[in-house]
Amino acid sequence: MSKITDSARGETCALRLPGVCNRDPETTVWAHGNDVEGGKAKGKKLLRYDHIGCYACYSCHMVLDGQAKRPAHLALEQVREAELLARAESAQKLKDKGLWPTDEQLARKPVTAHKPIEKKMTAAAARAIVKKVTPLEERAREERKPRPASRPMATGTSMSTRTTTESRWPKRKRKLQSANRLQSRPFGGR
Repeated sequence: MSKITDSARGETCALRLPGVCNRDPETTVWAHGNDVEGGKAKGKKLLRYDHIGCYACYSCHMVLDGQAKRPAHLALEQVREAELLARAESAQKLKDKGLWPTDEQLARKPVTAHKPIEKKMTAAAARAIVKKVTPLEERAREERKPRPASRPMATGTSMSTRTTTESRWPKRKRKLQSANRLQSRPFGGR
């Protein structure tokens, strides 16, 4: 935990959303900013700035993060406005405590994600990944014939006069046996 995050213990809620705040200093946490550059990482591998945020009780923090439903009497703009006022108040408290970062500390903190590590593939692994063609697909490719060119239909002809083409599925060498014939065989005999 950083010193700023740890400093929230015992503080009063600076966000104080009407109808939401429980005003309990025991539940106060440091709520990082949601929609600000350097605030929450939101699933990305970013380091966030710790000083962008405010002191908020558990209930206000849940509404601010969207984990709890916003009450009907509070518009989103009111929540954002309250967050900006709470940030200013919390920034002053951090400066009074000597926890506000200096320019040198901010310059050292990265804000962009690192390039992901590329997976290296050996030649043997590349050969193993090559798609294997099954015998049925191979036979279907060999037996495939070019489709005949379609002729424009004359007006007034019915659809039943269309030319029929051969099935594109390969013919089976073995015929299917009926269920009665299979039942008459002894079990295990082939």
